[in-house]
Formats: sequence, structure tokens, C-alpha cells
Amino acid sequence: MVISEKNVSNIRKQLAGELKPEIYRHSLRTAETARELAKIHQSAPQKAYLAGLLHDYCRGWPRERLLKLLQDSRWQPDRWERQPGRLLHAPAAAEMAEKKFNLTDMSLLRAIRYHTISNPQSDRLGMIVYLADKIEPDREYFEAEEIKKLAGEDLNQALLASADSTIRYLLDCKVIIHPNIIILRNNLLGG
Repeated sequence: MVISEKNVSNIRKQLAGELKPEIYRHSLRTAETARELAKIHQSAPQKAYLAGLLHDYCRGWPRERLLKLLQDSRWQPDRWERQPGRLLHAPAAAEMAEKKFNLTDMSLLRAIRYHTISNPQSDRLGMIVYLADKIEPDREYFEAEEIKKLAGEDLNQALLASADSTIRYLLDCKVIIHPNIIILRNNLLGG
């Protein structure tokens, strides 16, 4: 699929009719944030917008539906993503972006697929979408304003602050921490 404004508009209309209103509004805010970050950090604004728009397409789906969709998918979840929680929607959203919306750009699809856990091999677009999901305007948590400020100045410092914040939050919740987040943090620190 060519990423034209008409195609993006059609996808927005479909999402508005299919997603819960709060997820749709979050997706719009994430898409706008991703586009702005892409402009600042010399990436692809239109791809960033589209990835942000589609990143939570499967959020809220029952676990069984997600697992069935992913059964023969190229976007196989790893053992940590298969744990109960909210990580399966990311690979499922990449699958739907590819199959339902005929998207073929691998950078865009990987950005959707890894928006929850990051990927140590992510390109700039992937990191932008990962961060945009964490700092869209309605995200409110202790470090949010500082991370938003950093995002406009230094992408790596914003990613590091976001990873630190996520790790602290997950430790407080006493849940499994996906190793990609720890690897992202270590890579940003030069490890």
C-alpha cells in the first residue's frame, strides 16, 4: 500500500469505527506525537504517524483471539510476551497492519510490533514510535514532563529516561520485565 493521505484517512475512519473511543483517541495522540518527534529527529513523519495510529489496533482483544491471530504470523511473540498481561497486542497489531491494511514497509511494521517492549535492533522510526506511546500528551506519570522535554532535545536521553521510568514502574508492580527494555537501557548507556 502506498502511504497517501487518502489511505491514511481511510485507515483513521476504519479505526474510529472499530476501536474503543479511548484507545482511538490515544492512538491519534500517539500518531501526532510520533510525527512531531520524527520531524525533530530526522525520521519519516508520515510513517511515524501511521505506525502511531495503528500501534494499539488490537489492544483490548481477548487473549485467545490474539493468540489465534498470531498462530501462523511472522510476528511471533516471545515467551515473555506470552505471559498474561498486555504485550500480545503489539505483534498482533503488526500482523493486522500487514494483512488488513496491506502495509509492507518493514520499518513501519517493526515499529508497531515493538512499541511496547522496544527492540535492541530498532531503527530511529521504531524508537520514535516506542517513545511517542510513552509520552503522548495525556500520559501523566511522575517523570512524564521531563521525558517529554528531553524528547524534543535528545532522543537517546529521552529513551533512557523512559526505560528507567518503565523499569521502576514494573518493579513496583512486581511483574515480569521484558529483557528488551533492559537491553535498550544498557545499550543507551554504552553497555
